[in-house]
Amino acid sequence: MSKLLVGNAPCSWGTLEFEDAKGGQVGYSRMLDELAETGYTGTELGDWGYMPADPGALGSELKRRGLVMLRW
Repeated sequence: MSKLLVGNAPCSWGTLEFEDAKGGQVGYSRMLDELAETGYTGTELGDWGYMPADPGALGSELKRRGLVMLRW
């Protein structure tokens, strides 16, 4: 039987700032921690500038949490 791997997106984690929203933006580090803790295996990049733009830095952040970057 195949294993189903499920990812999510930063925008689904409340990372976007909306004009009328109260409170601060969820940082990418916290979002990735929570994403991994809840059993997701991957993420989208999200809005440009939300996560590190350097591939090495981003790869390290994902790897230490056992996550992958989703691609279409």
